[in-house]
Order: sequence, then structure tokens, then C-alpha cells
Amino acid sequence: MQKSISIADGTGAELLEQLNGAFETLATNFTGGTEPQLTYAGMDWMDTSGTNTVWKRRSADNTSWITMGTYDEDGFHPSNTVSSDDSTVTKKGNVFNGANQLVLLNSEGKLPTLNGSLLTNLTIPTKAATTHYLEAGSDHSKILIKGGTSIEVSTSEGTKLFQNVSDTEYSFTQLLDAGTPLPGKDYSMFLVLEDSGDLGVKFSLNTTAPEGYSISDVLRIGGFHTMCLSITSSNAPSSTHPAVGYNSGEIIPNSIWDNLHRPKCSPNGMAYCDLLDLWCDIYPQSGKDGADTSVYGGTAVHSRVWEDHANDMRLVGKRLIWDHEYSVLADGSPEKVAVKGAAQPNPDTTGGHMATNNKYMISKYFLWEMAGLRWCWLNNVSANGGSNWSNAQGLSGAKGQLYGASYALLAGGGWANSSYCGSRSRHGNVSRGTVGAPDGGRGVCEPLNARVIVA
Repeated sequence: MQKSISIADGTGAELLEQLNGAFETLATNFTGGTEPQLTYAGMDWMDTSGTNTVWKRRSADNTSWITMGTYDEDGFHPSNTVSSDDSTVTKKGNVFNGANQLVLLNSEGKLPTLNGSLLTNLTIPTKAATTHYLEAGSDHSKILIKGGTSIEVSTSEGTKLFQNVSDTEYSFTQLLDAGTPLPGKDYSMFLVLEDSGDLGVKFSLNTTAPEGYSISDVLRIGGFHTMCLSITSSNAPSSTHPAVGYNSGEIIPNSIWDNLHRPKCSPNGMAYCDLLDLWCDIYPQSGKDGADTSVYGGTAVHSRVWEDHANDMRLVGKRLIWDHEYSVLADGSPEKVAVKGAAQPNPDTTGGHMATNNKYMISKYFLWEMAGLRWCWLNNVSANGGSNWSNAQGLSGAKGQLYGASYALLAGGGWANSSYCGSRSRHGNVSRGTVGAPDGGRGVCEPLNARVIVA
């Protein structure tokens, strides 16, 4: 019971009784069911008026009581915390009240299947998303973004997060920013900031931003090349050829690239060969001196010495093809036949040519004119020697001459070679200084992130 801490005048015995009562009140922090009659700033009061004792402290201006906490059978609980008899929380000391207070159980009282569908603002990685996040969809006009893909996009409204919990397809034709798909073109895929403030998907011929969008509100996440012609079972090299059923303007499946799965160089006009883990130009060389080397309908580059073709490729981050690679890349092309007409095409452009057997000259990797149109310089060279400069050939740019005959290997066969043409056809008796219209080049490039190839 509280006693006054204010001491009144009295006899010695009366003063002693008042002092003992005051000391008891102070020692017990003014414990009692009613508040102290005299209050001071910062004083404590143990309020016992309720079921549990409440610790209160007087405010600094001595106008009110501040609740500091509550004492019950389990101990002291600071203010603004739940009480220990609340059955919906876990008790101290990691003693669980029950699993259903931690996770909502199913109707059988078991933990539910965890699929991540209710999780938000989290990156949910998958094995596929660590090697690539774009691949061909269920038809030739769709791109699939792999489940587990999480991409941050810096926009004028701040950083936005794009996430796919599960595999999701996007229609090239429906999400194209302008016009209709064109044959033999490189398209880019973007994440864009929509008016709603959410991120969406757009496709475009542009490489910086789709039509109607600001560069500051988009992110280029990948792209692909489109078929230059329609391939049917009757015009394909075989009825089971992988290109059968692909129409002009549709997506070449192995040309799809993203920022994880792509060549080290520009991916324009290139397709991927999984057997070699290598990207290859879809068309014979149609650009030189730093220009794009693989363009549909481009003017064929020829009549250059081997070194010039090799340098053309180096300028764009590519190289010429090795002998063993050519056999793989050219596989599936028409064999032992030359280009229709058995002569240099007029106009001499790249892509879409047909062989004398009325089959399109396309390999199983969707690469055009690998065999039967013109010989392709390979990366393989040799020093064959010679006796003098009598048959010397000058290198372009006045950069020296070749003594004797230093050979470079050619592959595929040209328009004048008819039944000698094919994926494994080779010409090994040509100096690297030779200049001829039947000889051209083609570029390849290693992937940005190499995949493990098991023999």
C-alpha cells in the first residue's frame, strides 16, 4: 500500500513512522492500485489495479503516465509487444505454439507445395536462366522467356524489376512496334516501360528503342534473325530437314540470342551450332573492311586474297572457319550439286539460292550456300615452299609478296564444280594469294559464355 513521501511536522515517533513508510514506498516503486497523490517528473509507479502489474513512468512534464511494460507469469514484456499468451505467435526460446501459426497448412494438416507463386520482389533463379533466358516458343512467331528470369531495368521512373516465375511466351507479330515481319532481317527484343508503370515486351527493327519509346525507358534483352524464304518439304534438301515448315519472316530458332547466350561479336546475321558451341554467319560474306559480314541480299564479297578475308573478319570480332567446323556447319545442305545455272549468279547476292536439283541451299543449322555456290576460304593455311619469286603474288595494300606457294584450304565447292561440291568438299591446291570470283569467305565467333561440350 502506498504511503506519502511528504513528511509532516510531528513528534520523534511520528517522524520515524513517516520516514519508514516513505522509504517502503520508494523501495517498491510506488506499488499500488491507485496512482500516487504526489507526482514528480520521471517517477515510477507499479500499477496493480489490473490482472497483471503494469510498470508506468511519469512524463518529463509531469502531466501523464507512460506505460513501460507488463509483468505476468512468464515475466516482463516491454510495451508495444504481443503478450505471451497470444496463441498466434511463437513463444520466446524458439518453443513453437504450433505449425499452423507459422505456415498455413492444407486441409490434411500438411505443409503446402511450395511453388513460389505467392512470392513477390524476389529473384527466383533456375538452371536454365543461368545459361540463357530466351528460346524459341511453341510456334515460329513466338519467343519464350524462361521461368526464373529476373531483369532490372533503369527507367525515368526509377529501377523496375521484370520477373517471370514460369515460362512465358511473347508473340513477335503482335508485339512488333511497327509494320509486319520482314524476311532476312535482324530484330531486337526490348523490355519497355508502359504507361501503366509496368514493364512490357516489344520487338523492333531498331537496336536502340522501339517506335514510340524513349531510350531511357527501355532495355534491349535479345533478338533474332528472320527466315529469308519459306521452306517446304518439296524445296528443302530433304523432307526431314529442320527448316521445313518455316515461312518467310518467321524466327530462325538458333539465331535467338540474349545477353547470356550470344556471340562475343555482334549477333546480327548469325546462328548458333550447339554441336560446336559456335556462332556462324547465316550468309556468305557480304561485307568487308569493317562492315557487317552477313546480310541477306547483300553483294557477295569475292576476288580477294585469303589475308583480306581473314582481316575482314578480325575487324568485326570474327574469324574464318576451321576445316572440321565447316563439315558440321554445312551438314544438311544439298550434296554433290552446284547452284542452279552452274554459273556465277547475276546479281551475285547472298541468301535464297537454289541448287540444280531444285532444292534450296540451306544447311541443318539454317546457314545458306555452304556448298555449291562458291568456295569458302578456311582458317587452315600451310607453308608449302617454293624456289623463287617467279610466281610471287602481291598482297593487297602493298604489304609484301608471297615466295613460292603458301596454300590455304577452301571448302564447299563452287558453281563450276557440279558433283564435286558438298559439305566435305575441299580444295587444297590454291595459294593464299589467289584472287578469284569463285572464292569467298564466311565468319564464325565463339560464344560470350562458353558451354561445356562433351565428346
